[in-house]
Amino acid sequence: MTRTEHECILVVDDNMIFRDALVQTLRAASYDVITAETGERAFVTLRDRSCRIDWLYSRAALPGLIDGWILADEYHDVHPGRAVIVATAATAGARSSARRDIVLKQPTPRVVSARLRHLIGRARQIRTAARATADDHRRAACPGSRRNAPVWTVCSGPVATVRASSGTRRAASAPLR
Repeated sequence: MTRTEHECILVVDDNMIFRDALVQTLRAASYDVITAETGERAFVTLRDRSCRIDWLYSRAALPGLIDGWILADEYHDVHPGRAVIVATAATAGARSSARRDIVLKQPTPRVVSARLRHLIGRARQIRTAARATADDHRRAACPGSRRNAPVWTVCSGPVATVRASSGTRRAASAPLR
């Protein structure tokens, strides 16, 4: 994902005031945000493969038959290594996630936004490190590729001396004109 592409976050919360405050905070940080107020609408959005969802925040208890935990399972079908942020009520019993989702008890929009930014930043660091490692492996496997080709400079004189970027010198067979 390049810097010009924005991460898309699906925000699922039946509390309109909380949802709007979180959306405003995330959009101010240049994220694309899609909202849903019920689990059913969010489920349809997650199943729509033409709609790219990169991250998910959901309230655990939602009106209707589909709750935040079902949404997290559906999200993990596409993004198995990514955490979902699930918000629970302060009175909810302790529940942990087998997929290492982040469970927050009665969070504020600011806390959810900070956690999402942290997750996204960490994912970008991992992608960058993976690309660098892949590039290193590619260069090691193909030392003669254009990317690793030495840069040659020519120094003028009666017989040209060609110097490679590695510091070695070679004399050219004919003077340069």
